[in-house]
Amino acid sequence: MGLYERPYRLFAFDDLIVNTTGTGLGWVLTGPLARVLPHRDALNDRALDQLTAGKTPFARRLVALPLGTVRI
Repeated sequence: MGLYERPYRLFAFDDLIVNTTGTGLGWVLTGPLARVLPHRDALNDRALDQLTAGKTPFARRLVALPLGTVRI
């Protein structure tokens, strides 16, 4: 485009190695991590139970705290 000199990026084999390794590591860790973390339906049910009991879930309070203190 002519905006600055050499506005391209060269391919480096190290980038390919690091990206492939990171992808493989993420793929390998996904299975065990999915078994340890609670399922989304269980989290939704727990949040709905708190809402019907009149309690605000902790995550909503955590998000609302900084948003409630911002003045425009």
